[in-house]
Amino acid sequence: MATWSRLAGTKEGLPVEQASGSDAARLQLLTAHAAKGLEFERVWVLGCQKSKWAKAHRNDGYKLPPLLQDAPGEAAAEEESRRLFFVAMTRAQEHLTLSYARTDDKGKDSSECLFVSELRVAIGLSEIACEVPAAVLEAARRQQLAPPPPAAPLPDPAVLSALLANFTLSATVLNAYLRCPIGCYYEQLLKVPGPRGEALLFGSAVHGALEDHFRLGQRQPEQPLGDAEALAASFAARFIRHRHELPTADFDRRQYAGKTLLRAYHARWHATWQPTAVVEHTVSRAVVPGGVALKGKLDRLDPRPDGAGHDVVDYKTGNPGNQSAKDNLLAAIPNPTASLADWHQDPKQRGGDYWRQGVFYHLLLTHDTEARFRPASVSFCYIKPIEKAGEAPEYARKRIVVTPEAEATVLAQIQAVDAAIRNHEFAHGCGECSWCQLRRNPAPALEPLTADRQQLNA
Repeated sequence: MATWSRLAGTKEGLPVEQASGSDAARLQLLTAHAAKGLEFERVWVLGCQKSKWAKAHRNDGYKLPPLLQDAPGEAAAEEESRRLFFVAMTRAQEHLTLSYARTDDKGKDSSECLFVSELRVAIGLSEIACEVPAAVLEAARRQQLAPPPPAAPLPDPAVLSALLANFTLSATVLNAYLRCPIGCYYEQLLKVPGPRGEALLFGSAVHGALEDHFRLGQRQPEQPLGDAEALAASFAARFIRHRHELPTADFDRRQYAGKTLLRAYHARWHATWQPTAVVEHTVSRAVVPGGVALKGKLDRLDPRPDGAGHDVVDYKTGNPGNQSAKDNLLAAIPNPTASLADWHQDPKQRGGDYWRQGVFYHLLLTHDTEARFRPASVSFCYIKPIEKAGEAPEYARKRIVVTPEAEATVLAQIQAVDAAIRNHEFAHGCGECSWCQLRRNPAPALEPLTADRQQLNA
């Protein structure tokens, strides 16, 4: 009650929960909190696995200062969850079912929560294993996908036509449109300026340093490529240009990390680097089947010793071990009948951004109108290693396997996106990004100045 009183006196006030439904409803879906004070003949408590109730007593919002907490510690949090679980159980008048999943959404093993285990020991529970057909699970998964957001007003056709007069599709625009057409319109076509984050500035300096490293070696072919210190110095010279864009602490942290990472990266890979590598190679025009024109810039092309083409290398400065990097490398689920709507709604059907970028680069070189280089492979080389306790750092170089199916899928995406952009199809978005929110909640129109206000502003 003391904590309750203190919360009531704060600026945030007390949390309010609202339960929906009516007394006449045959089935009510309620949270444990919303069910307080209610009773039902039959109650099913869903999600009684450890992962759910272990998280339930973690405060993901703000935390009270230690002096304002009556019972700090994990024990108090666990007791709070136990009381909430008790509330959920005691809503049943005649029949209670506790349900938990054996596996989670990713197929990993799951187990019952602590409170179910305690009940099993204390009073004994009869357990019934329920197998849900794969088709039902897939249908449920699709229902959880966000529905397409409502159509937004189309941009000015005249403005779009002018922007698209000399439009050529790039991998960046392709990925941006498949993620969100509205965001693609603002960021890639209108090129609305915005602040550049430290990750973007850091990545730009790393790419530039590696480009400088190879170009300097090519200007002095009689000497070997520069050493690690020269590479680190090149990074520092480029990154210092962005000092005014970052807080001092962030700038110092990133500068130290960049020099440290590039020294180690040089030690790992410099023996394989070739002075004859082509760096920052620009393809101004490639025409793929269907007549769509592409353009792009590739970080590096390494000639194969046997003369059988070039290996395409693209640098990545993110963390290769996180889930986002892994998802970006996933190939699309083969589906010859997939449409733009399918790709927008289901990330698994459209594939990861890096996978699509790799296939795009393969098509770009293959159909380059100047036919200068033949792609032998496409790989993403991470600057940051995967580090595990007690093990040597592992540098990831992920190769994209470009199969005929992959080519067909990305070619279909290229053709569909290029046609949609040229048809000014930017009415629908992902419904989640800031650009979609801007479309749903536009800034209020400015009122015309009255005579009095004009005089005040004069």
